[in-house]
Amino acid sequence: MSAVRVIRARKESLSARVDFKDASGKGISADRYLWPQVFGGERGLKRSEKALARIGLPTGSYAIPAAGAEMDVYGNMSRGQIVRLLSYLQAFGEQGYRANSTTKSRARMAKVGTSQDGYRRINGVVYFVSRGRGSMSGNRRQTLPAGIWAKTGTHGVDVKPVLIATKQVEYRPLLEFYETADRVANERFEVEYASALDLALATAK
Repeated sequence: MSAVRVIRARKESLSARVDFKDASGKGISADRYLWPQVFGGERGLKRSEKALARIGLPTGSYAIPAAGAEMDVYGNMSRGQIVRLLSYLQAFGEQGYRANSTTKSRARMAKVGTSQDGYRRINGVVYFVSRGRGSMSGNRRQTLPAGIWAKTGTHGVDVKPVLIATKQVEYRPLLEFYETADRVANERFEVEYASALDLALATAK
């Protein structure tokens, strides 16, 4: 609802319009994220996806929440977790480099200790990037699909996907924007027009 604006009719322009708000400040224009909900099809890449591409995800890929993602009440990935991932993986650009995590802060998140059997154990979490099956990470060949993964447990063997990279995202239309406008106009135009005309005549000079 907060993404919609009303441009009212005037004497010089006898038409009104319900439209999406333009971007202001650091915001994103509403039509960029609502258009796919109205028409379906693909959406543009998010800033977070472009940032993740700089640190290893395939360029142009979409990041889809997976089993390790924290979801909010609207069914979207938690913004807090996205920021933590970007910081942990040092994906912020030069302007946001101070937001990138340090070696010490990553160590605090990992909480590495020793199990009762004397094995190295990650009691917190460690995030890492997979560039896709068959790609190389240092001297090791990746066996996991491209994405952001979390590991924990003894020797970090408990591995869970947080974001999976995919080349294409197809949305189906969910927001009946024009259909709703037509229905409301058909239902309310005569009543609203009569009320407005009565007011105009009563207040005419």
